[in-house]
Amino acid sequence: MEEFFRALRDTWGERAHPGYGPLFLLLAIVLLALAWQLIASIRRRQARRLEADRLARDKGIGNDDLSWLHQLCSQSGHDALDVLTRIAVFESASADALMPPSEEVAARVGRIRHSLGFDRLPAHFPVLTSRQMQVGATIDIAGVRGEVADVNELFFAVRSAKNLDRSSGAQLPLTLIHGSEARYRLTCTLLGKEDRLTRFGHDEAPERIQQREHVRVEIAGAVHVEPFSSPQHGGAAPEPCEGSMVNVSSGGMLAETEAELPAGLSLRLSFEVSGARFQEVTAIVIECMKRPASFAVRIEFVNLSEHERERLSAQLTRLTSHAKQAN
Repeated sequence: MEEFFRALRDTWGERAHPGYGPLFLLLAIVLLALAWQLIASIRRRQARRLEADRLARDKGIGNDDLSWLHQLCSQSGHDALDVLTRIAVFESASADALMPPSEEVAARVGRIRHSLGFDRLPAHFPVLTSRQMQVGATIDIAGVRGEVADVNELFFAVRSAKNLDRSSGAQLPLTLIHGSEARYRLTCTLLGKEDRLTRFGHDEAPERIQQREHVRVEIAGAVHVEPFSSPQHGGAAPEPCEGSMVNVSSGGMLAETEAELPAGLSLRLSFEVSGARFQEVTAIVIECMKRPASFAVRIEFVNLSEHERERLSAQLTRLTSHAKQAN
């Protein structure tokens, strides 16, 4: 460091105007700070790449597929460690890789998906792409009920009671029946059909249709959020954080948090409704929406016992009654 400043002094000491010395010194400090930041950024990227390589080896991902993944991330701007640990990033990166469709790329994506466990999702997990659908899922096609018979990275096939009266290339609206409460609206291209089996191209952005079996009540209150890692989400869970409830039902809530909580992340929630305390309620993030100074997080309760659901419903009903009386 001393040699650096001595060189600057020797270079500019005799040539520069006496009043310029402090200016050149300031310039040198700024350049040094920028160089330090650049070096630190490179080291962070290198450390994340090494961590991604270690995780890939632990998951059984082959060197050839890993090299392809790094090349994809370099081209698309995705971070390899995020792709391996965050399913939403994985789906986004793999969707980019599959355009245009390629059987070789589809095979790679399928192998990596299987290694990461992203092909074994629980029934309540949010559907981020139709490539996540499971064989046996129910699909409604223009009023005709069918069942998913096959799913891969390039297409899915639906078996129905009768053949569709549509030609290949047609864009069709479909409804995926997902779990007890959610429906997803898909728009898919018909690729081909034979003997009541219809093949469709994938929809990379299904629209979730909330079936409001549970009345949502606006509420102001704190919620303690404790994320925990799960096989479906992968990687280390974010740190626990505090949030603010916006509305609550016996099926879930909308909350605001300063931290980003990605879709599919498992949570334990502790909150209070009308004086009743609910501790470590298991939940899953359905959607996380960026706002100017926070994140709006749609959360669904998972396996809430009937007793706890009834207790929560009773407190929400009491809260609604008090609000009506106040008005």
